[in-house]
This record gives sequence, structure tokens and C-alpha cells, in this order.
Amino acid sequence: MLILGFSTNQNLYGQENRDTTDYRSLILKPKSISDLTKGFRFFLNAKEDKLKRSDTIGAIYDLRLISIALRKKGLLHESENYAIEALKLLDHSNKNDALENESRTALYNHLGLINEDLENNDLSLSYYNKAIAIADAFSSKSTIIKNRANVYLKKQRYTDAIADYLSVLDFSIENESKTKVARLYDNLGYAQSKINHPEALVNLEKGLKFRKEVESNSGLITSYLHMAEYYTDRNNKIKALDVTNKALEIAKNSGNKYYEANVLGFKMTLKNDDEVIRFKTLNDSINLTKQVFKNQFASSKYEFFKEKKRADENEILKEKEKSKRLMYQSIAAFIILLTAFVVIKLNDRHKKEKLQQVYNTETRISKKVHDEVANDVYHVMAKLQNSENVNEELLDDLEDIYVRTRDISKENSAIDLKGNFNEQINDLLWSYRTKEVNVITKNSANINWNGVSDIKKTILYRVLQELMTNMRKHSKASIVVLNFSQTKKKITIDYKDNGVGSAIIKSDGLQNAENRIASINGSITFDSEINKCFKAQVIV
Repeated sequence: MLILGFSTNQNLYGQENRDTTDYRSLILKPKSISDLTKGFRFFLNAKEDKLKRSDTIGAIYDLRLISIALRKKGLLHESENYAIEALKLLDHSNKNDALENESRTALYNHLGLINEDLENNDLSLSYYNKAIAIADAFSSKSTIIKNRANVYLKKQRYTDAIADYLSVLDFSIENESKTKVARLYDNLGYAQSKINHPEALVNLEKGLKFRKEVESNSGLITSYLHMAEYYTDRNNKIKALDVTNKALEIAKNSGNKYYEANVLGFKMTLKNDDEVIRFKTLNDSINLTKQVFKNQFASSKYEFFKEKKRADENEILKEKEKSKRLMYQSIAAFIILLTAFVVIKLNDRHKKEKLQQVYNTETRISKKVHDEVANDVYHVMAKLQNSENVNEELLDDLEDIYVRTRDISKENSAIDLKGNFNEQINDLLWSYRTKEVNVITKNSANINWNGVSDIKKTILYRVLQELMTNMRKHSKASIVVLNFSQTKKKITIDYKDNGVGSAIIKSDGLQNAENRIASINGSITFDSEINKCFKAQVIV
């Protein structure tokens, strides 16, 4: 995927110090998730400081970096929010210079990338068209045109994609790296192959030639698979299988299992087995929600056979002990006790495995529900908003559905348990900060997170999400305080906000929080009354 870079001219956004340059590199060229987290926190604080000093252009620069960091972490909606915040600052600026135009162009392009990731292809095209319309430098316009062409490919608008690729081909050959030229030739040839263009294979081979020169494993695999698809479309299974095997050899040598699985999946379609081809076709077209349930069934099936195997092994063990009982009574008694101990340990471990599977399944289902429901609702909202006769009540209802679906995705997104968990917790809590809500954390750095199991970390993270989401939806609070403390291995988190409060009627969110804590033998209590603050205490 192609993105617009940042200007290296320090005077454009004000003088940069070394810290700013270093943290910018952490976002633009991260080596780990923790790099993105550090960069995000730095520019989040920098943005707030610049807004206080009325440095609007500097704040826009920081918002762009924040948005890029969040997209790379997979937090697409949060990334979109910060990009839109930057656009709003631009809209309220009285200037209309080249710097603001460059910022607006880059933000439109970034929003196009985000919506492409979200499969909002029509909205993605809209942003790319806006960016192309105002881009000054052809180098920037060329990048955006190629991004737009990639969306045309997804939408099977091959003629439009070809026109875009050809419009920037000469510029790319003269000014861009071999890697980018190779990608352009390959995508051009692939699009042309779908409409039987006579130059399709020639361009695919050019892309392959450049990729061999730069020795890009992923690029070579893509080129070979595109050529295999070219030959398959023309019923030349022998050549298709030959180039597919070349891709498979590269994938195996790279040690990347994703590459290998992708190539093997394509190779399945080349076999002259109608049932295999039918299976692959159905598997590729099945909707995302059904795929989740299929994965869930497969997991349950695996657990069934694993438990059956355990039961069979235990039965065999019991039979052996029964046959020896008369001769070895003392030994048998010891073995029975040992077996009981092992079974208890296995059951305890199995309980933990099942709990982990529950969270994995929640995450998968949440993502699929979000992708299936939220994106469709967003499209409907966009269409209704552009209509002359709009039912405002219906729009409000759709927006409510969209927000709730998006929250499901966020509340079950992946957690980096191997990195700095204290930073993860703080990033989570600070993400709920707004101009109206101040979130304060105390003593979280004093907790020995390294001594806490991954399951407990996951549950604490989710429970804090539930509390903060409940605050955002219901409390109308302006201040939220979370105090962390630890006594030996016991961790206590005291939550308090100054919201409107309510009689304690446990919503799905609070009930979920209570159930999660109970699953690890912890406790959570709630204290609130109408027109008084809301309190909660978590102990694990």
C-alpha cells in the first residue's frame, strides 16, 4: 500500500528538535509495536501543548503522525477520528498556503487508505479523488492515483485501474525505485489480464524481472501468483502449475507460513478435481460471520477429540491398575492418588485453555460482526445523508447501531501482552480523553505487571474497557480517576468518576465485567446512586 511521506523541511512545521525527529522515526519506520506506542504518546502530548500555544499547523502535523501510528496498530476508527480532527483544524484556519494544501492532500489520502482497509471502497475512492484534485506535486498525485487504481482493482473496474496505472507509468520509471516500478508493472499486467489485453503478460513479466533484481520474496510470490492466475484464466494449467511451484519454493525458503499457506491455497484450484475447485470457490465467497462459526466449530471439534483421547488414556490406565490390584495394592493406591492429582491439574489447565479460547472467539466474532455490520450501516448512513428527503430519526438510529458495533470491535481488539503492559493500560485509558473528559491514572507504574499472567492481564484490560465505555455512554462525567495498588500478589483498582450516577442496574457491559472477574476468582463491586458519582473496585 502506498502512503504520502512527510516533508523533510523543518521550517515548514517549525523548528524540530532531536526528540521530535527520533519519535517521528518510531512511527514512520517502527521496529515493534512499542515503537508505535512511544511515538503515539509523544505526539499526543505535543499536540495538546501546541493547541495551548495556538500553533495550529504544528498540531495538524502531530495529528497526522498520531493517525498514522494508530492505523499501523490496527486501530482504524481511532486513526480516522484523529485525521478528521486535523481536517477540522484546517477548515478553521484562515490561511490558504502550500503547506496547508499539502496537509489536506495527505489527510485525504490517509483517510482513503483507512477506508480501503475497512473495505469502504466507495468512500475510499471519494477521498482519493479529493486528494488528486488538490495535489500540487505530481509525485504526491502519482502515489494517490496508484492507491485509487488499487481500489478499482478490488471493485473489478479493470479499465479504470489500467487508465490510472498507465497515467503514472512514465513518471514512476524515471523517478521511483525499482520496487515501486515492479509493483506498478505487476498490477498493470494483472488488471490487463482480466480484460484480455494483449500486453498483459508482457507487463507481468516486466514486473517479475524488476522484482528478481531487488530480491523481494513477497513481491516475487505476488508476481508468480498473478502469472499463474493469468495462465489459469486461459486454461493453461501446465504453465500455471509451473509458476505456482516457483512461488511455493520461495515461500518455503522464506520460512513465512503465511506466504506458504497463501500459495498452497491457490495451488488447490489448479487440481483437476471439481469438488476441490468448488470447495475453494465457496470458501473464498462465504460471508465473514459464517466463517467465524466455522472456525468455532473446528475448534470445538478439536477439543472433543482431545478430550476423547484423554478419556481413552484414562480408561486404559484404570484397566491396567485393575489387573494388578491384587498383587500391587500399595502401588495401585499410590498411582490412583497420582492420577487424581494429574487429572485435577489437567482440568485446571483445560479450564484456562477454554477461557483463552473464549476470548479468542470473542475477538474473531467481534471483528467479523464489525466488518459485516458496521461497514454496511456506514454505507447506508452516507447514502441517506446525501439524499434530499432524510428521516433524521432513522439516521440517529443507524448512527447508534454503527457506534455500538464499532465499540464491540474496539472492546475486543488484540492486546500486546508481551510488550510494556503498563503502557498498554495507559494508552487504553487515555484514549477515552476528550476535551470534555479528563482521565487521571495513579500508581499504575508501581504494579509488577511482569508477575501477572496473560489471562489476568487480558481480563483486567477488558474490564477497564467495560468501565470506561460505560462511563462514556452513560455517566456524563468530566473527570475519571483510576488508582492502582498492589499488596503482595493482590492487585486493587479503584475507579471513580464525577458523573450523574444511577441506581445500580447492571447493563450488559457491567455484567460482562463481573463475569470476567469471576472467571479468575476475583471480585468487582459497584457503588452509585442517582445524581451521585459512580464508583467501582476491582480486586484480583
